[in-house]
Amino acid sequence: MIDVTPELRRRIKIAAAKRDLSVRDYVVAILERAVPAGERLGVEQGRTVTAEMIERLEQIQSTLMQGRTFSDDSTELINQAREERTAEL
Repeated sequence: MIDVTPELRRRIKIAAAKRDLSVRDYVVAILERAVPAGERLGVEQGRTVTAEMIERLEQIQSTLMQGRTFSDDSTELINQAREERTAEL
């Protein structure tokens, strides 16, 4: 499931209908062209993960997690996230 705006969904439905395809078949065809099978990603494309990259990711994680605590109860996590989002709105 992909969350898209109502406007984009409408445009996708129109484009699919013009091609006499279901929305699913239309989106799958687009994705197949955009991400062909067998395409090599990440390290396989010659990108090497360096110690500097890992350190930078750890810094970003630390910054993002600063002041946040998590419990084992996912319900509590969801409620906390909702409260934070509501406060931001």
